[in-house]
Formats: sequence, C-alpha cells, structure tokens
Amino acid sequence: MVALAATVFPSMYAGLRADSSWESLMALLRTTRQQALTQRRTYQITFTAPDQVQVARIELNGALTNEPLWTLPNHLNFTLFAGEPDTPDAFGNGQPIDFVDGTGGMAGDTLYFRSDGSIVDATGNFVNGTLFIGQSGQIGTARAITLMGATGIFHGYRYDVSTNSFQ
Repeated sequence: MVALAATVFPSMYAGLRADSSWESLMALLRTTRQQALTQRRTYQITFTAPDQVQVARIELNGALTNEPLWTLPNHLNFTLFAGEPDTPDAFGNGQPIDFVDGTGGMAGDTLYFRSDGSIVDATGNFVNGTLFIGQSGQIGTARAITLMGATGIFHGYRYDVSTNSFQ
C-alpha cells in the first residue's frame, strides 16, 4: 500500500498543481477580457516564456498602465511536450505560445482584448491560438487554453495520457 502511494501521489499532486495554474491563467484571461468590456478600453496582454504574463490597459492618449507582472504558479511554464497533439479546436501546436491572425500570419506573443471582447493582434486582425503549459518533464501536467479572436471566448483542455489527446 505504501509503495502504491509513493508512486501515485506525486503524479496526482503534479496534476493538481497543473490544474491550479491552468485555472489561474484562465481567470487572468477572463478578468482581462471583462475589464476591457466594462471599462471600454483595450487591454494589451503579453506572454513571455518561460512563465510570465504582462497585462496593461491602453489609455485614451495611447499610454500604457501596466498591471503587476503575473507569473504562472507551481513551477509551470509555457511549454510544448514532444509528441503532444493539438487541441480539438485545431489552432496549431507549433510552439507553446501559438497565435495566428486572420490572414494566416503569426500574431506574436502580444494580443489585445478590445472593448467589444474580441482578441486582435497589433494590426487589428482577429487572432486565434493556443497557450500550452505544463511542468517540465511531466507530460501528465500538460494543459492548453485556446482563444478565439472574433468572440474573445477561450476554452481550457487537459491532456489525457491514456488517449494522447486533449479533453
């Protein structure tokens, strides 16, 4: 019994930490989108590997008001594991921070939540994409968040090792 607990609990604990970080990142995205809607301002959000997110409100005069730098908790990073599949939304899995604009070009790591709730790149094109996170060396901690530009809606997915797919 003790041997079973010694092998099962560490992976369960890693999965719980991954869920916590994943849910925290989704809460940050949800809050940023909601602020853009309620304050009628565009919000800039920049994802920086390995684990940081910077949110800033764009003022009417174009100045940025930065919010505190946010770091993925629980030792998780923006990462893509070897052989990790794409999500069911199929926005691509070429890199851990993977956004494509409406013209098919790479959108980069900075996105904008507009006051209508949509997500665009620096040129105003709608952006779809995926953020992949996980703890280095532990594919069971793989999580993904897909963002849909025109609506600003995002979905979270957990990686299922037994089916090699995101659920």
